[in-house]
Amino acid sequence: MNLLDVGTIEQAIAPFNISGVGAEGAWVLLRAYQHVTIQLTQGFWTDGTPAVTLEQATDAAGAGAVPLPFTQRWEKHIDDDLYVKLPVVGDTFALPNKSDMLHAIELDASALDMSAGYVFLRVVVGAPGAADDFLSGVYILTLPTTRTVVLPSGKA
Repeated sequence: MNLLDVGTIEQAIAPFNISGVGAEGAWVLLRAYQHVTIQLTQGFWTDGTPAVTLEQATDAAGAGAVPLPFTQRWEKHIDDDLYVKLPVVGDTFALPNKSDMLHAIELDASALDMSAGYVFLRVVVGAPGAADDFLSGVYILTLPTTRTVVLPSGKA
C-alpha cells in the first residue's frame, strides 16, 4: 500500500534559514483525517536550541489559536537506524544544537478540541541563534474519516 493511497502530505515549513526569526508552520485542516505525523528536518545547524510547540485554531487564519498539548516525540540523526522516543514536558521541546536531525510528532486528530471548533493545527519553531540554521517540515495526514476516490487536501 502506498502512503498517498491512504493519506496526503502537506508542506508545513518550506526549507529555509530560520536563524533569528523562527518559523510558523502553515495551518492544516484535520477534520478529514484521524492522524497527523509532523516531520521536521534540521539541515545545516550552527547555533541555538529553539522551542517547538503546536497550536490549534478554529480557522485557517489562526483565529482563537491556543497551544495544543502533546507528550511525546521521536528524533534521530540521519546516520542512525532508529528513532528514539522522548517525553515532552510542558507541551514544548527544544531542538538540539545539531545538524542533520529528524524529528517526528505523532498526534491523533482527537487531541484537538474539535467540539469547540478547533480543527486546524500548525507547528511553531522559535528563533534559534543568529547563525545559519536550516529547517523544513511536512504534515503527513493519514486515516481519512471518509473513504473517497480522491482524498481531500489538508491545506487550510
